[in-house]
Amino acid sequence: MPKGPILLRDFGIPYQSSPVDYKGHKFEHAARILRTYPHLPFVMIGDSGENDADIYLELSRAFPGQVRAIYIRDVRHIKRSQRVAQLIREVADVDIRLIHNYREAAMHAADIGLISKLCFDRLRNK
Repeated sequence: MPKGPILLRDFGIPYQSSPVDYKGHKFEHAARILRTYPHLPFVMIGDSGENDADIYLELSRAFPGQVRAIYIRDVRHIKRSQRVAQLIREVADVDIRLIHNYREAAMHAADIGLISKLCFDRLRNK
């Protein structure tokens, strides 16, 4: 993981409203963070079990240049994974990846300069 705070984490917000409201809730919280720190680059990490790919793509377009990469962990639900994979194929303007584990995300992040390759190599050799 890149050095920096984890600013948004879902700790089980009760689902008393519809999934659409949840999408709005997640989008609004992340947008507030992006507005608060316009000078910081962000990496969005989510999974294919929710609408994370859609929300993060929307955020990356609303805040151009701030979202450096989006990693969506494949939760191995075939229909959801296929939907996210199709969404990714349709996107050309955002660096979004469907990953199987966080090591893949770290390798990609090192390749594009988000984390130090030296630091990643040290972790890989442990």
